[in-house]
Amino acid sequence: TPNGVVRLPEDETKSYNQLVEITRAGSDMTIARRGWEIYSQKYPKSRRCDVVYWIGETYYIEKSYKRAIDYFGRIESEFPNCQKQEATYIRTAFSLFYLGQVDVASKVLDAMTALYPKPNFGAQMKELRKMIKEHRAKSQKPPVKKDGN
Repeated sequence: TPNGVVRLPEDETKSYNQLVEITRAGSDMTIARRGWEIYSQKYPKSRRCDVVYWIGETYYIEKSYKRAIDYFGRIESEFPNCQKQEATYIRTAFSLFYLGQVDVASKVLDAMTALYPKPNFGAQMKELRKMIKEHRAKSQKPPVKKDGN
């Protein structure tokens, strides 16, 4: 609501879908996180992995990459069979890249290639590999000399 109160529909699926839409819209991640917290209290045994993923996504959208990585990492440790696993890897790889941990991001991509021979995030993986390559190329250029010295 306009005053920041989060009200979810009584139907669990409608609540989930509404929260996904709010999160993807990216307008107010504090409200989205509050909604996910309410959802997890209201439906404590439902979609636990998804709740952790979407809270991580709110931090990713806010560019709070360290916090996003913390949430995405929970999925691997707490929910090893979660269907969001592959999505967490690509988000983690991008987050690491944005934090300047380019080599670690590259290793996450390598692990994804081994784990997912037919990835759902192939385009994003390709995009990140290109970004890593460009970053490394810039890092290896010799400094430009001034005044012919």
